[in-house]
Formats: sequence, structure tokens, C-alpha cells
Amino acid sequence: MNRYRVAGLLLSFSLVSLGACVSRSAYDKEREEREVAVQKWQELSRYQSELESERRALKHEVDQLRLLVDEKTKNVADAHADRTRYREKLEELERKLGAFGANSGGDVDVYQTAEGTVVEIKEGVLFDSGKKAIKAKGQEILNRLSAELASSGYDIRVDGHTDSDPVVKHAKEYPYGNLQLSVERALEVAHFLSKTASLPIPEGRLHVSGFGPNKPRVEGTSADAKQKNRRVDLVILKGALSIEKAAAVEAAGSNNSK
Repeated sequence: MNRYRVAGLLLSFSLVSLGACVSRSAYDKEREEREVAVQKWQELSRYQSELESERRALKHEVDQLRLLVDEKTKNVADAHADRTRYREKLEELERKLGAFGANSGGDVDVYQTAEGTVVEIKEGVLFDSGKKAIKAKGQEILNRLSAELASSGYDIRVDGHTDSDPVVKHAKEYPYGNLQLSVERALEVAHFLSKTASLPIPEGRLHVSGFGPNKPRVEGTSADAKQKNRRVDLVILKGALSIEKAAAVEAAGSNNSK
């Protein structure tokens, strides 16, 4: 073999080897790029899956919040309707009590205060002087009042009041004076309304207070002023809590009738 032929073979081999190297390098580069692309695609797929899962969770939360808002809105509307209904019922009760007082011959007076309707019952129709036993006519009046108040559902405070004269004749029975007498009279009235009346008022709706001579209806020490100050008041409380109890009473009545 001459030297020209050997040189040609060497040149051909070199070109073939160079071409092979170039192709391998391009292949490796493409493979790396493909692996990187596959890795990114897998990462994006996982990210998309996470986003979809988060979207579903957020949608569920939004749906729950919408349900909660709808329920709250309904509850507010229902509460407003209940308050309107019970205030109307209270106004009706006030009209009935007002008519009752107007036809009582002066034994009962009905008037409004910030706390609620006050049904004032004169001492003379309820008690003998210095006594706490309820007289027959007083029982009749309390029976009629209880019939109106029992189904109303409102809380009632029974307030006892006396005049400013000290307890002398019955001092042994009431060693604490007028405060004790006023409390015990209020207790007797509350007990009658909750236990003895033909249509009793639940005891849980009755509250008792005794003020003695400390909350006079009128000022002065005349016989007329003292007579007006000796009384027992039934205060029909119209606060929010009392309205809620009224609603509960009506709801319980509805359930029992089913």
C-alpha cells in the first residue's frame, strides 16, 4: 500500500469518527432536554393536581359559607318577624289589661313604663291592714289577671309597696318593718298566681321584689297619698329576654298540640 492510499484511509476514518462524535453529542443533548421537559411536565401535572384539589376545597368552603349566610339571613328575618309578632301580642295584652283596669271600679290601675306594662292592684282589695293573706275579692282579681297573663309568655315581676307609716300593730310578725311586709305580700301574690290560680303562671316567669315605702306612687304624707302608695304591682317585662321566653312558650304550645 502506498503512502497516498494510507493517508486517504486515515482521513476517511477521521471524518467518520468526527461525524460519530457529533451525532452522539447531539443525541445526549436532546435526551437531556427531553428529560428536563418530562420532569417539568411531571411537576406541572402535580402542581395542576394540587391546584385542582385546592380549588375543590375552596369551592366547598364557599358553598358552606353561602349556606351559613343564607341560614343567618333567614334567622335574622325570622327573629325580626318573631319580635314583630310578639310586640303585637304585647300590645293586644296591654289593651286587654287597660280595659280590665278601666272596668275594675278603681281597684286596678294600668299604665306604661320603660320596663313594661304595670298592673297596679290597690292594697285594700288584696289585704287587710298589716296582713299578708289575700282577700276573696283580691283572689278573684288575680284569677282574672292570671288567665290573661299565663299564655302571654312574658316575665312578670311582682312588686310589693307600703306607705311610710312604720309597722307598729304587727311589729312581731314583721320585725324588719315595711320592707318585710312588702316582700311577703309580693310573695303571697306570686304564690297565688303560680300555684292557686285557675290558670297558673309558670313560677319560672315570676320574680318578686319588695320596696317598702321607698318607691311611692305619689309624694306626700296625706291619707290619700298613703292609700295610693300601698299597692302590689305586676310589671309585665317587655325586654328581649322576656320576648324570647314568650316565643319559647308559644313554640312549646305548638309542639304539644301536634
